[in-house]
Amino acid sequence: MRGSREIMPERSPDEPIEHLLETCLLEGVKTDEGNKGIILELAIDKLPAGWQEQLLGEEENAQSGQLAAKVIKIFLPGKIEHEAHMQRRAHDIIADQADQSAYAKVPHAYCHKEITVHDPSLLSKLKTWGVTAVGDRVGFMVMDFVQGEDLATHLYKHIIQHDHRLRDLKQRMGRGERLTFNDIRDRVQVAMGFERPPAQAGQVAEFIFEAANLDRLMVALKKYDFHLEQHILDKLQNTIRLLHDNNIYHNDLHERNIILKLDESGQIVDVYLVDFDRALDMEDISVAGRDSDVLTRYRSFTNARDREQESAEEKWLLSMQRLKERFANSKSEKMRSMWREFEGEIRKLLELDSPNRIKLLADEIFVRTYHLTQSDEWCRLAGAVVLDIDKLEKERAVSRVENRRIPSLAKSLVQNLINRESSPYTYNFWEKLWQQLDGN
Repeated sequence: MRGSREIMPERSPDEPIEHLLETCLLEGVKTDEGNKGIILELAIDKLPAGWQEQLLGEEENAQSGQLAAKVIKIFLPGKIEHEAHMQRRAHDIIADQADQSAYAKVPHAYCHKEITVHDPSLLSKLKTWGVTAVGDRVGFMVMDFVQGEDLATHLYKHIIQHDHRLRDLKQRMGRGERLTFNDIRDRVQVAMGFERPPAQAGQVAEFIFEAANLDRLMVALKKYDFHLEQHILDKLQNTIRLLHDNNIYHNDLHERNIILKLDESGQIVDVYLVDFDRALDMEDISVAGRDSDVLTRYRSFTNARDREQESAEEKWLLSMQRLKERFANSKSEKMRSMWREFEGEIRKLLELDSPNRIKLLADEIFVRTYHLTQSDEWCRLAGAVVLDIDKLEKERAVSRVENRRIPSLAKSLVQNLINRESSPYTYNFWEKLWQQLDGN
């Protein structure tokens, strides 16, 4: 609701809150959307006094008279109640800190309710917005409105400003045209060459595509000199630690759930955490990964000098490490279990006193990594394992104070693996890894 137009309800403010919420939905302006629902902007100061009291209760600290209404599909009873409860807990913990400026903020949640939508025009409007009511029921939560954009949108807009293939989007944004997140995301991902797995692809294939696409995004951001202020990451890290110390794990902390508050010039002045629907009293990496994963991705973007000095070899090594970590920290318990089993077998073979140890190690690495990736990407995953083995062997040699030259186990493994599956990509990869091992 914008401008000076007031809500002109047909119903009395004294009627049940379900009717009030329906009218708010009809009058609200959609500002964001996601897989789970939408965000509407409400102007609380334009509401009749009786309605304000029902929405805010005894609270009177709505930011600048603006509220956001989060509307989600309801699949399980109590879903919106759980999210509101966890969001209030997180908000209150941060509000209790002596120096709140050291932490990311969490929007204050005022009221929440599951409602049955009776108005056919509202059901139609919700469907247009992408919210299909389940049994005509939706979850509704009123909270502080955050003027800004999520981190994913911020990243994509940075690429739009620098990539000539997206100059039409840059022009449209310059004219003040409002673009949806899906519009921005889809165009940028096409420009960067994002690939989608086949329709019938399994979880492993989807995982490989996701890892490759994330690497493409990181390369594009480095190419276009993206920079994120260190104090923003510090706030996020402080907040994650504080919430964990108080047994609150977000469990869905990705770029869309980090909101950057911007000033009039577009500079980041603060940061918020949103969407606590998966938050629990314990970490649940089987659902969405660790809360700190998103911080790890952007640490290299906080210092421009370090980014300029980062060599192509370092980027190449980092891409291997990322692929390995995405398997080790997978959302899938089955995949994490497979990876732990793989690491266990490698450790056993490293301790084996046998002339066949190198062949057995190479067999294990090839079979496991190829089974996990089902593509030429097996060699990147295998390369990460070989580098770990090389590092471990060097540490063991130092600890034994051995002065004699030790034949490189890692290079022996490369010699064995290079003949496993021949293609220009795999051959060039192993040649490059061999040179890396020489350099070490």
